[in-house]
Parts: sequence; C-alpha cells; structure tokens
Amino acid sequence: MSPLKKLANLTLVSCYLLILAGATVRTTGAGLGCPDWPKCFGRWVPPTAESELPPDYRESFVVAGRKIAPFDPIKTWSEYINRLLGLVVGLEMILLVVFSFGQRTMGLSLTLLTLTILQGLLGARVVTSGLEGKTVALHLLLALLILLLLHFLLELLSPRRHPLTSIKPLGVLLILGLLQFFLGILVRQEGTPGHPPLGNHLGPAFWAHRAHALLLLGVHFFLCFRTWGQILFRPLLILGIPLLFSASLGVALAIWPVPALLGAFHLLAACLYVGGLFSLYCGSSLDRDSGTRVASGA
Repeated sequence: MSPLKKLANLTLVSCYLLILAGATVRTTGAGLGCPDWPKCFGRWVPPTAESELPPDYRESFVVAGRKIAPFDPIKTWSEYINRLLGLVVGLEMILLVVFSFGQRTMGLSLTLLTLTILQGLLGARVVTSGLEGKTVALHLLLALLILLLLHFLLELLSPRRHPLTSIKPLGVLLILGLLQFFLGILVRQEGTPGHPPLGNHLGPAFWAHRAHALLLLGVHFFLCFRTWGQILFRPLLILGIPLLFSASLGVALAIWPVPALLGAFHLLAACLYVGGLFSLYCGSSLDRDSGTRVASGA
C-alpha cells in the first residue's frame, strides 16, 4: 500500500471519529461548551473548574446576544476534544496535498483541503450563531460531502477489480440512502433524541424518515437476496450491518427514554452505510470504466 493511500485511510478514520465526536457534542447539548472560537473561554487550554473563570464569565462570554449557561466541564471538554479532532483532520488534509503533489489525485486533495477549511469556518459560525438549526444542518452536510470525497479518493488509489455486471441497483440504493440521511437532518431540527422519546413530539419529517427507513431496509435486503452467490452479495450483506444498527437505534430513540448519546451512534452508523455504499458504487464505476478501456484496447 502506498504512503498516500495509508494517509487517506487514516484521514478517513479520523473523519468518522470527528463525526462521532461532533454528533456527541450535538446530542448531549455540549455545542456551546466553549462559547468562543477558536479559543475556549479565551484560553487555548480550557478550564476544568468554574473557579478558574472570572466571576462575571456568563456575562462576558455572550453567544448570539444571550448569556451563556453555567460552566460544565464535561460539555466544555467534549466540545474542545471535538475541535482538536478537527485540527487533526485539517493537518491530515494538508499532508494529503503534499503526498499527492504531481499525481492525478492532487486536484481532489486540494478540494478536500478547501472544504475542510470551509468546514472549520462554518464550525465557528455554528458557535457564534448559538447553534442555529440551518447552520448546524449545513455543517453536517458539508461533513458528509468531505467523507464521500475521501471514499472516492481511496477508490482512485485502489487497484481495479473484476467489474460488476450491473451497478444500477447500487445507484438506486445510494439515492435512497442519501435521501434517508437528509430526512434524518430534518428530523434533528424538530427535536432532541432520548428524553423524552423522540417520536413523542415530532412532525411530518419524522414520519417520512420512519417510512423511508422501512423502504430502504426492504430494498437493501431484497437486493441481497437477488444477488445471492454474485460478487455484489457479500459487500451488500456487510453494509446491511450499519444499516440495521442505525435503524435499531432510530427505533430506540423514537419510542424509549434512552440516553441521547445513542443519537451520535445512530448518525455514525448512517454515515458508515452511506459512505460504504458510495465507495462501492464509485469503485464499481471505475472498474467498469477500466474494463471498457481494456476491451477496446485503449
């Protein structure tokens, strides 16, 4: 494995960890654990106790014109760790550009670095806006885009395989998976998971999300059945694991007073499913293109 591909794999893992950290911050209400950006309470290393802050800190650190909540060390350090992971991903993106210099993937690496910088600036906007719903949703969508482009980069760096007979079913699944992800973002704007159960106070987006989940599950495992014994069967079966895990957590969040933290793993599993499906689709498309060029003697 080339150094560039090793770095791309490491960056992909870091991005998934960052998504988990960000989702944990969001679901546990720690988004304003650090009321300023890029520092935290005016420090590069945040405090561990309220006694380390000035008496008027709640009035000094105002977010979106509102006085901040009392200091909570767990929320503060949760948000700070999330920022540190973001810094690690940023450094990895810079290294991707360096390692891909002069190669065909350099343009994609530069795009990833640019989007990561925009993501950092958008993260600052999330804080200063007081966790405005639309800004948070855009922040998550940009994270998904970066994740998918990293999967595409890895497929470009991978050796070509035997092309699949048809990739249309993968395209259908990918569209359904992305739509389910977007519906999940709309649901997140309607309420907070966990306590009380999410389904007790949500509107049309929640019911559309639930109905579409059943459709996605049905189509996915129908395709598993249809591809039994074929090349596509095994990867589809593996991708069914995060799909089922995400769906199970979604049910738990909707009907039981479970810890809100499970919402973070619900999102992570959804990202793993969509990311894996996108990787499979891109790899299959590249395989077919490679096979076509070989057959034509190009």
